[in-house]
Amino acid sequence: MTRRALAVLATLLVATLLARATAADAEKPAPALRAVIDGEVLHANRLTYLGLVFHDVVAEPRLVDDVLTFASCSAKTYGGKTTATIAIDLAREIQSYRLDFTDIDLVPLIAQFAGGDDGTRGLLNGWLELTVPAAGGVDAITGRGEISIRDGDLVRLGLLSSLLIGDPTSDTGSDTARAKLVIGNGRIRLKGAAIRSPGALVKLRGSIGFDGSLDLLAIPYPEFAWIQIVPGIGDAAAWLLSNTSSRLARATIRGDLGNPAVVVNPFAD
Repeated sequence: MTRRALAVLATLLVATLLARATAADAEKPAPALRAVIDGEVLHANRLTYLGLVFHDVVAEPRLVDDVLTFASCSAKTYGGKTTATIAIDLAREIQSYRLDFTDIDLVPLIAQFAGGDDGTRGLLNGWLELTVPAAGGVDAITGRGEISIRDGDLVRLGLLSSLLIGDPTSDTGSDTARAKLVIGNGRIRLKGAAIRSPGALVKLRGSIGFDGSLDLLAIPYPEFAWIQIVPGIGDAAAWLLSNTSSRLARATIRGDLGNPAVVVNPFAD
């Protein structure tokens, strides 16, 4: 083969290799563009989420590495205030929430879900942490939290009024409550839940569904402090009445928030 033929062959080989390299580069995906948001404060007059209504919502959005966060969120909520930190992982399609709420009025909150005013009063405080996947609906939501209620009318009025009346000599707005919450499978489960009234301690077990369904057990422990002022009865009788009532007056609570049904069931567990 002549030198000229070798030169032509080498040129063709180089040209072929360059063509293949160019085609391979063309098939490679273009580098992904990563957006970044570090903008101004956002404001919304009204926002509804999971059935809850928030007003005068303020948040600061930031987007870094496919995670959209809303820092320093605040809103007016049923007469009280809610602050939050929200993170939305766009790649994993998961939302995370940390909510802290102060002095939420139970009257409008219960009226929205129950369809009316049942006489329950109080101011709700606490916090919630929620993880919300894009798939799976409300059943996929998990979380935990802790709540407390003060300045309440929770025993003599409302849902538990048919179970016991509490201390007839006590002032209104003197009930308190507390509970730890575990959220999963579409329900809010109560841990260590108790309502304290001047005349009774009512412990609660069970769960409330996101759909409003109730599956609760109420165990009252009347304190009968007002009986102690009656001559001849005293502390021993008050203790006996309290312990007997906690077994005989325990009740199951079924139905839903709009139409709860309290059934006395001494054998409920």
